[in-house]
Amino acid sequence: MILSYPLRPWPTTLILAALGGAAMSLAHSPLAFWPALWLMPVAITVIGLGASRWQAVIGAVVFAAAGSAGLLSLAWDPVVGVALVAYRLLVLLVTFQLAHRVRRAWPPMVTAMVYPCVLVASEFGMSFSPLGTALTDAYLLGDALPLLQLAAVTGVYGVTFVVAWSGSMLGLVLWDPTPGAWRRPVVLAVAVLVAVLVGGLVNLRSMSGDTLTVAAVHAPSFRGKPQSVAQNLERLDTYAPLVREAVSRGARLVVWPEMILSTEAAWGDSVHAPLAALARETEVCQVVGFYHRDTKRNTARMIGPDGTLYTEYQKTHLVTAMETSHPGTEPAPVVDLDGVPVGVMICNDDVFTDVARQLGRDGARLVADPTWDWRDVAVKHAQIPRLRAIENGYAVVRATQGGYSQLIDARGGLVNWHSSLDEPHQVLVGELRLGGGSTVYSVLGDVFAWLVVAGLVVLVVRRPFESRNGTI
Repeated sequence: MILSYPLRPWPTTLILAALGGAAMSLAHSPLAFWPALWLMPVAITVIGLGASRWQAVIGAVVFAAAGSAGLLSLAWDPVVGVALVAYRLLVLLVTFQLAHRVRRAWPPMVTAMVYPCVLVASEFGMSFSPLGTALTDAYLLGDALPLLQLAAVTGVYGVTFVVAWSGSMLGLVLWDPTPGAWRRPVVLAVAVLVAVLVGGLVNLRSMSGDTLTVAAVHAPSFRGKPQSVAQNLERLDTYAPLVREAVSRGARLVVWPEMILSTEAAWGDSVHAPLAALARETEVCQVVGFYHRDTKRNTARMIGPDGTLYTEYQKTHLVTAMETSHPGTEPAPVVDLDGVPVGVMICNDDVFTDVARQLGRDGARLVADPTWDWRDVAVKHAQIPRLRAIENGYAVVRATQGGYSQLIDARGGLVNWHSSLDEPHQVLVGELRLGGGSTVYSVLGDVFAWLVVAGLVVLVVRRPFESRNGTI
């Protein structure tokens, strides 16, 4: 092998760690250079196979430090920034220490699977935390739609695994460049990638032919939530022309941003009544974000073309360290709109898989997603609803203040988008291909992630069968 154990001299480990960290920073920075996701596992695999325990510890620290610039660019709070770096450092430390244990019993090809398994297990574990799936690497893959279609079967964790695993197999080439050592794992990795890409292309071509013209409107020049009836009426006057324009362009569903209006018991029907009147005038269904000042509830109201309140959903997942609203506990509703099952979720709900998956199981073919972002998270958050659409087989209408409004088809394709950070007043209209209402993932859930966790346990705990002469 070209890099013998332990890696000597020490600078070899440090250089590899620094290069791997630089790749991490490129992948996570505003540049979003997604090919770097394949380069990170190369360095991790070589260090895992060849470094001593102490070399691996120092290498993990250097790796995380070099990658911190990209990670910190995603943080909206200093505490969150520290948590992001600490999380990546922990993943590396666990990977290197488990690899040190596994490599004594298993061949390099098996040891190289430690990182993808640890990464998926950590992402899955984080999904139960207040950050949800926000740290998942699959969100960094941008417009690689054929690869992302795997999420319809495995969820985002399958995408993360395939990228990390194929990159780890490439690391074996650097570890031992003799063809006999790397040919089988590299050929296997290429075969799996080709199969995933072909399956993704087939899935992209199999999308339903049913369409619906929808619109997202935003005028986020307003700051904060309305504090009075007068402020609400001012916003209604601003949004009414946008709704009328959307309807004139054929929209049958119009979505407003999160918490764009507010209400409280003392105001009576003074805010909802003119909104219902606008719905009757334009004869269009609208989903509007509301904040209930007295009960501290963040909701989305679906108002029918006849002005009737079809349903009201209370946001389930609040933004950590920012929102003080009370989280909802009721499932997100699915309402029939002229034969199209339409669901509702709100902003940070799409960072988690439970609300989105329930909508898929309930047969939603289109989901309205009122959102309120800010510049630091706008780019990263804009990728997340695309994965939820793929996972659960529905299109998404995302109306956002302080970020990116998007019209997303049921395969994660971006039909239309606009930055409300650049031009506040905008009517985003497009014809969306609707989903089938259900996928393998929406039915089976996180089975793939559980299988990876089980495989990691077996890999670490169980030793392989050894022949009489002690060889594997």
